[in-house]
Amino acid sequence: MFSSGRCVLGLSVQPQSITVVEVEAQRRRKGSPRVRRAAEFAFPDGASLEAPGELGDALARFLKDCGFTARRAVIGVPASWLVVKPKMLPPADADDVLAMVRLTAERAFSTDAHELCVDYTLDRSDNGSRRVLLVAALRRKIDLLAAIAARANLRVAAITCSLMQLAAATAKQKGDDQLLLCITPESIELAGHVDGRLSMVKHLATQVPHDRAADATWARSLANELGRATTAMTASANGRPRRLVMWDGAQIGSRAIEVLADGLAIHPQVQDNLASLGIDQHPWRDSGEVARHAASAALALSGTPGTPGARPGSATPIIDFLRARLDEKQTSMSPRRRWLISAAVGLTIAAAALGFDLARSQAVLGELKRAEARLAPGAEQVRALREKVRFARSWYQKRPRPMDCLSALTRAFPEEGAVWALNVAMAQDLTGSVVAKSVDESSALAVLDAMRSSPHFSDAKLAYLRHDDRRSGEVSFSIDFVFAQE
Repeated sequence: MFSSGRCVLGLSVQPQSITVVEVEAQRRRKGSPRVRRAAEFAFPDGASLEAPGELGDALARFLKDCGFTARRAVIGVPASWLVVKPKMLPPADADDVLAMVRLTAERAFSTDAHELCVDYTLDRSDNGSRRVLLVAALRRKIDLLAAIAARANLRVAAITCSLMQLAAATAKQKGDDQLLLCITPESIELAGHVDGRLSMVKHLATQVPHDRAADATWARSLANELGRATTAMTASANGRPRRLVMWDGAQIGSRAIEVLADGLAIHPQVQDNLASLGIDQHPWRDSGEVARHAASAALALSGTPGTPGARPGSATPIIDFLRARLDEKQTSMSPRRRWLISAAVGLTIAAAALGFDLARSQAVLGELKRAEARLAPGAEQVRALREKVRFARSWYQKRPRPMDCLSALTRAFPEEGAVWALNVAMAQDLTGSVVAKSVDESSALAVLDAMRSSPHFSDAKLAYLRHDDRRSGEVSFSIDFVFAQE
């Protein structure tokens, strides 16, 4: 069967599968794009992204057997692969913006630049300053996906983030101020739009339960995690999303949705039709199948000109790791100009940090006052305990050096429990290593960034990082370091 140039494949990568949708644009843009074919490719036993030749051959056979004819493809990676950092830039002309974004990225990621693919989105605020969302992924992973696609005889138009493309397409149809929750049997991801811009892209550690009897308990846990993420986004964006749009590919059930609504005080708008993306509906079996293929449909949609989530004036997604703009050859500039831009970026980052702290402080001030009232009756006991601690402190003046190291390591680990240590070792010369597990790669890289930024550690480097459970996305990693005792 022959495929016209109007057809594009969208491939959304999951830990153990790839959902594929083929979308065809209508002639002369009359009518909505339509889905021609859709299917889910489960990795063969023993196959993984680390073996691109084997997986690429299997994917090629799958596409042929299912009747897919388009060769042009947009590939989407999961949010668990990403490290996302929002930043503020001062007002500047177009010639200086790229240089400022480069300098901001250099400061934001302590991982070696050649190990990352970094792209960005850029928006202008009311006062002329610019909001930049830096998005980074491991270059090794992007290269593996490109190799798999080449082995499957696909022409890759872009490699982007599945969640970001789905959020862009949904926001275009549903409105700008919203949370988007995407649930599949393999992952749960969250994106947030406030004031017409993407403010958050996050992989959630919570897993969909296999036991439906646990739905209510699981939904309460998910609501708490969503509440924390929404509070952080509200403080940084100075706005609150007005709606929660949900693509429920795991079909969690009405009871779980009711618990989510009660916990968030926002009733989820469950999507069951691709018309909400501006695509003609496909004859799916059920709403869960629609939701599982929604991200792939959005990816394919972004590969056609003039669609939501494309760079202005182009047919590529806003984020493209295959042609990341920060990978382009840096334009030359005088040392004086570079120094001025660095100073401006530094001042803006400091101002943004102060503004964020102020907004966050105002958001929690009421809770702190209520906590103070609750704790007031126990103030006397606290004073007595403080005196006991002060008296006993002299016993620990010569505590072992590993205690200080453990304390510093604890501060480098995230508070939400996405990373847990398995073993910590330190020699007499203060060199050491920590072996740990995390729910995803981005959490492990966040620990490495925190240790490299901490004054207590020097020469922190990743010894290894490997996947333990392809379905859950859990990884094991080890970091070598030198502890710098104060």
